[in-house]
Amino acid sequence: MTVADELNEPAVTEGRGTVGLLCRDRAGAVVLEARHEWPLLNDGDPPAPHIHQPAGERELARIDRCPLTGTTVVLRGRLAPSR
Repeated sequence: MTVADELNEPAVTEGRGTVGLLCRDRAGAVVLEARHEWPLLNDGDPPAPHIHQPAGERELARIDRCPLTGTTVVLRGRLAPSR
């Protein structure tokens, strides 16, 4: 999941140092849940603040959406192919 630079700020979490990644399937069942430090990493790969979240093939096949929790704006991610 990538986030625009201007949203990768402490104010988006009201100063909290972590966000949740909550991935669900089409029926709404939780497939994967994890906590990540905020602001997000920006190591240049991809060239934007982002999350590297490991997931197994079975999880990846089920995931439909992955919003971040604990933010003041709605932030949703999409799957990116692994390299």
